[in-house]
Amino acid sequence: MAATSLDQIDRSKKHWKIIIRISRTWEVFDFEDGDKRISLDLILLDTHGNQMHASVPEEDALKHERVLQEGNICIITNFNVGLARKILRHVNNIHMIFFKWDTVAKLMNDQSNNFPMYMFSFKPFNAISSSYEETQNATDVIGILISMSYIKEGTSSISKRRDIIIQNERIMVLN
Repeated sequence: MAATSLDQIDRSKKHWKIIIRISRTWEVFDFEDGDKRISLDLILLDTHGNQMHASVPEEDALKHERVLQEGNICIITNFNVGLARKILRHVNNIHMIFFKWDTVAKLMNDQSNNFPMYMFSFKPFNAISSSYEETQNATDVIGILISMSYIKEGTSSISKRRDIIIQNERIMVLN
């Protein structure tokens, strides 16, 4: 089976093979029980610069952690594809990969530099929405963090939030 680029992955098939670089990783913890990890989440990047968010449930994360390290180039097969969340997606892709108990992730022998390490989604400072509800995709920002609130209870559509104020080099403030 030939590898598929991330912009071609959708829910139309059950069997995909991807060759990707692990661009970013982070652990997701339960807000109610801060010590309990729920998943290992990843940003995947293909040779064309396409990105996709992936999530490995905690019960499967340990067997994949050695391979799923930032910067590694991997072959991944036998995973589920679903819709990413509608608001504040990590990357500009409506789909997301979900690892299953039988997902296979193998380290590529050739760790060449044909893959970009990162992709960014910069916007002009004044085009960044200050409303959480209006923000569909996460946006990369270069600026100075002026202030940050404690985590607050959100509205009915947002469970928790943190307000931040960022200033750019022209002293424009975004909050």
